[in-house]
Amino acid sequence: MSAFIATAVAHTAVAQDAADAAKAQWRRDSEQVRPAQRGRGRHAGLPGFPKEHRAKIHSTLPLERLNGKIKRRAEGGRHPPQRGGDHPA
Repeated sequence: MSAFIATAVAHTAVAQDAADAAKAQWRRDSEQVRPAQRGRGRHAGLPGFPKEHRAKIHSTLPLERLNGKIKRRAEGGRHPPQRGGDHPA
């Protein structure tokens, strides 16, 4: 668990008024962190890539592609005409 996550979990537990509430909060938070810890190995290789490549890997997510397409359409108005093929220019 990263120091940041551990600190956040500790702060939410300490912020509780009663000891029982603090223990329950600690258990809830630690149960939510465990799946992230198990899945961390899947993404552990990502920092090994150069920074330029990481941006490209991240942009392959379907939502990122959709956001990029929406942004391009909003900025450009409409798509430029296709050149070649049977379509009139």
